[in-house]
Amino acid sequence: MLDNLMLAKFFAVLFVIDLVACSFPVRALRERFTRRRARAEPAGDAGQPLRQMRFHAAEYALKVTDRVTLSCRADEIWEDAAGLLVPVETKTRATTYPGDLIELSAVGYALRHQTDPTLNRPIAPYGYVRLAPAGAPPRLVRVTLLSGAQVERLISRYVALRCGLAIAMPEPSEGKCRRCAFGRQHCPDSLCG
Repeated sequence: MLDNLMLAKFFAVLFVIDLVACSFPVRALRERFTRRRARAEPAGDAGQPLRQMRFHAAEYALKVTDRVTLSCRADEIWEDAAGLLVPVETKTRATTYPGDLIELSAVGYALRHQTDPTLNRPIAPYGYVRLAPAGAPPRLVRVTLLSGAQVERLISRYVALRCGLAIAMPEPSEGKCRRCAFGRQHCPDSLCG
């Protein structure tokens, strides 16, 4: 069977990109996340929610090795008035994607399971994606994080796909199928053939 060191190699921040490319339970997440896109903070004051919080850390590396192995980096960590840690990811584009929800949820999961005493606080059930496209004012989009069990299922599915123990579900979009890292090798119903 696979040892922990070998499994640990699979869990870099890039796992989020592969998860989205595989399109397994991401279809449901995509629908859920698309509904939440409309919840962007008012354009007049994009930083308002963060102004009410205390900045805690930037570019903070997190690693979890207990139930699952996960390594990630939080762009920013803030603390709200209730003492909850809130992860914030910054993107230089104008829209959010399902991978943003997965990335923030992975950071939230890692924060929940880390051992650093300076971050020994409960985690908020939400995070923010700061969208900062060139030439446009930045805005914040609040997203509800996935549960710990959902993150663990994504990680398990990812490991199974990477190890060839599971078959990727076909992407309904031919364009995405062509860019999929798994499509031609592991997807029997690939649109790309």
